[in-house]
Amino acid sequence: MLIEPIPVAIDPIGDAAYTAWVRNLDTNATGNSVVEALLLLKERIEFVYDDLNKRSPLTADQRTTLQMLHTYIAPKKPEWV
Repeated sequence: MLIEPIPVAIDPIGDAAYTAWVRNLDTNATGNSVVEALLLLKERIEFVYDDLNKRSPLTADQRTTLQMLHTYIAPKKPEWV
């Protein structure tokens, strides 16, 4: 669940493509429209978040990324709760 908007920047690439990115996440997605770039970035963020929540142990960089994501996305509760 999103608890705070994730700041996203969008850069045009030529006349027919856009890149959406999150500075603190060091990830981006490129699409043929702003909407496509944003949707692809959303999917990428979801993938990274889900992947990091499944990993154990985390590296220092992975832990930092997950902590940053938790400022925007509520931490998942364990399934047994």
